[in-house]
Amino acid sequence: MKNSCIIGTVLKINVHIERICCLTMDDYDFECEFYVYPNRKVTVAKSDMIRKNEDNYVAIVDTSVTGTGRIQAKVTAMIPDNDILDGVRREVASCSTGVTVMK
Repeated sequence: MKNSCIIGTVLKINVHIERICCLTMDDYDFECEFYVYPNRKVTVAKSDMIRKNEDNYVAIVDTSVTGTGRIQAKVTAMIPDNDILDGVRREVASCSTGVTVMK
């Protein structure tokens, strides 16, 4: 993927989560928030992503919503876990996409 783009670009961002206790991304629900500023985010649920394979999903992100700057990603995964009362453990992680949106 390119390291920078102009605001208004619609990005296809590949989401890859390492296997968790032998579970692939197909085995649990998750969503991603893409943002530069916390009040301007694009939230993409797993069901709205394009499945490439069991370990890779593609999210569509409109940079006219995120604004300019480096796009960050916050991933919230709902992992099946029998040790948790309701059977689902929430894991949250964040990272940089490496993409900078410019004017």
